[in-house]
Amino acid sequence: TILAVAAVLWIYITAAEIVNVILSFGVMFELGKVSLGITILAIGIGFQDLVSNIGVARAGYPNMAAAACVGSPMLNFLLGIGFSAIFGNIFVANPYPLRLTLQLMVCIVFLLSSVVLCLVFMIWNKFRGDFSLGVLLCSCYFVFMAFAIAADMTQSAYGIRY
Repeated sequence: TILAVAAVLWIYITAAEIVNVILSFGVMFELGKVSLGITILAIGIGFQDLVSNIGVARAGYPNMAAAACVGSPMLNFLLGIGFSAIFGNIFVANPYPLRLTLQLMVCIVFLLSSVVLCLVFMIWNKFRGDFSLGVLLCSCYFVFMAFAIAADMTQSAYGIRY
């Protein structure tokens, strides 16, 4: 049990330092916390999933790779926000103060619309993940990043910083 506590402590300390480094990038490049989360933090977390899912698909298990592409973000979304809300309410404030910013709205709208767009495309394409699906989804991501960063620049131009 002492080793488990030590492992959790090391993970906590490492995560705190990673957050501090990311926040220093935000100060250097004048980016808000939401922009840091959807760029540096998300790319850092998602890159390992990308590499492993490509490996699984190349090994001949495309359904497993597709399920992992859906399952991993779902776990992060549901448990990440769920546990944050639970522990935020216990240790910080009740209710936990989550500000609905323009950037967060952009994230939610793009998340929902990309899921619907992907589902419609897959039904239309008889559930075949061909090259055009890849182009569509990558294009959606780049459009999302452009809108999210533009929303951050708009908010910072008005002196709003989250």
